Amino acid sequence: AKESTTPLPGYQAEFERALSKFEALLGIPLHSVTRQEFSRATVAHAILFSRSYAQARALITSGVSPSFLIGLRLGEYTAAAIAGVMSLDDAVQCVVGRARLVESCPAGGMLGVFCPDETLEKLMIGSGLCLAARNGHALSTLSGTEEAIDRFQDLLSEEGWAWQRLPSAHPYHHQELLAP
Repeated sequence: AKESTTPLPGYQAEFERALSKFEALLGIPLHSVTRQEFSRATVAHAILFSRSYAQARALITSGVSPSFLIGLRLGEYTAAAIAGVMSLDDAVQCVVGRARLVESCPAGGMLGVFCPDETLEKLMIGSGLCLAARNGHALSTLSGTEEAIDRFQDLLSEEGWAWQRLPSAHPYHHQELLAP
């Protein structure tokens, strides 16, 4: 989890500050995680939160003053910490708690698909997969069980559509698999 290419002053220090809090709480080093380790929710959440927190703090340090903050899912904790609604320590506790809840849910994965929306919707019927995100026309992210993703990859290949497996051991945004 090295972060040194950003030109924003103060970014690296804020990233290190946030990441060190996760390392202390989780008891694992996060500076040199592998792709396999990044698929774990606790690791991914810690790094993603630390990056977004550091970016926001660095922008504020650079003179950008937000009028309001908003976030979705993990970004809600970043927004709350930046806005002062909760401390960084409290946000780290919440993020780790959320990640542990995700890790307690059934395993699964995610798949990036390069296929027109109308075609994808037809192919997905009965697949057991959920549309996790529509990232643009002909670019979507799906989530589901490993078995469902494996079957769908085969179908996409047979139909001539491009896909990419995403580094996740969890089916994020799947309404049934991650239901409370």
